[in-house]
Amino acid sequence: MCYMKQLIDPSRAFNIAPRVTKSCKEEPKLPSSSKWVANPGYQFQGPAMVTKGGVSSLESCEVACLSTVGCAAVSYTRYSQTCVLHSVANNYYPVWSKAVDLSAVAAVPYNYKVCYGNYDVPHTGDVNNFQGSFQDCAKCMANGNANAFAWYLGPTGAYAQPTNPLGTCYCKKINGDVPVPPPMPRNNGGTIFCQA
Repeated sequence: MCYMKQLIDPSRAFNIAPRVTKSCKEEPKLPSSSKWVANPGYQFQGPAMVTKGGVSSLESCEVACLSTVGCAAVSYTRYSQTCVLHSVANNYYPVWSKAVDLSAVAAVPYNYKVCYGNYDVPHTGDVNNFQGSFQDCAKCMANGNANAFAWYLGPTGAYAQPTNPLGTCYCKKINGDVPVPPPMPRNNGGTIFCQA
């Protein structure tokens, strides 16, 4: 987050050492062609490539991922300004605190027509399912039997944590476009739905 400020007394010029503040011009921007689906209230499981501190926004975290070879997903927490770059999104889990608003979010880039976080069209057009990462769900469209998928964390144990190391890809054949989801919050267990 940045705030534009105007210096009333020019003799109090900004000191650049040590660098504790950021200019608003320094905030990185995502390319307009980049599409990401965000899943608020969740974080990804999967190999962490690097953990970055002092990241002021989800968009900055996504830009860091785009500029890192092999990065396939991010877990961002605004409260701690922490950005974790993942090489694969194996599964996801809920993150919450009764004391503070963590503003945790899991986000992954996609190249489908649409992807929605925390959304599903349950029991609609189901073809088959298998355990896999978010990236593995692309296999749903490989043979032409499906044109969409819903990726869900699967069975959960204590504190709604997934019991499987991989999520579940539910391959779907959807006729036409799915309805645009209602505004957040939605209660779909963090399911990510994508349609080609």
